[in-house]
Amino acid sequence: MELNSGAWERWVQYRYAIKKPIKDASLEAMKLKLERMGNAEDQAKVVDQSISNQWQGLFPIDEKKPANSPHEPKKRTKEQEAASLAEFERAKGYSDKAWNKSLSSDEIMTKLLLAEALMARYDLEKDDPLAVDRFESLKDQVAGLLRIADPKKVLSNLTTWRLVLRLFSQRGIFRLEDRMKAEA
Repeated sequence: MELNSGAWERWVQYRYAIKKPIKDASLEAMKLKLERMGNAEDQAKVVDQSISNQWQGLFPIDEKKPANSPHEPKKRTKEQEAASLAEFERAKGYSDKAWNKSLSSDEIMTKLLLAEALMARYDLEKDDPLAVDRFESLKDQVAGLLRIADPKKVLSNLTTWRLVLRLFSQRGIFRLEDRMKAEA
């Protein structure tokens, strides 16, 4: 087989464009790898596939994605999903008890800061089918805390301000500002 020079040039240009140029040590090995992937048309398809998926490597067409691809969420069995849901419900019940007790102003702010950290974790797990439920549950808990929180403290802390903005948009900020004016 012979190397498709047009496909190879597109691959080299792509790697430079993404600021991942091919190192001299692997140049010949990568050329050989592409050459072994079939005829000129197959090689062009391999390069097109890697460019369109923003991959840094060349993979045969019959593979859906490389094993370490971040684009494909992990598949979970029904048993795993059921166990995850049961664990979430158990943890939610436990946290509801703790969150619903009488809180000081500092404890409220601490819980709002923890809620922001938890929301960041949920963002990382957005491929998880339960992430939406978890996010909505967190939103409800934060709404309850904001009803009893000191609006001046919430708005003066950048982290809690961003949390309110993210969960309740600008309208949430306006409501806290209105409460602050009413309490003044």
